[in-house]
Amino acid sequence: MNSKEIELNLTELVSPPKTDSISGRTFGQGYAQKKNIVDEISKGSKFKIVIDDNYIKAINDSFWKGLFSELFRKYKTKERVESFFTFKANEYFKKHIEKNLTILDAIFNV
Repeated sequence: MNSKEIELNLTELVSPPKTDSISGRTFGQGYAQKKNIVDEISKGSKFKIVIDDNYIKAINDSFWKGLFSELFRKYKTKERVESFFTFKANEYFKKHIEKNLTILDAIFNV
């Protein structure tokens, strides 16, 4: 198994000044598939999610749920899913991600 860290710079998902927000569960699912997140984690990779608040002003809850839902199906717990990611973002976005991971944990562990 390799242990490379793959950077996901979410700035690639916006086009300021026309768009500065990211939303949509299917958009999140599509991004996860495009970046082969589940397969890469299976190979031992980890991800660094970069959110530059100079370009990204908002990320909707539905995007995070789409991005992480397949991982919760496979790995079940918030702690396990979190272990594959680091986040370079301001505190607001970190808390936003944390909230959504907690919600997904509750959904998948009823």
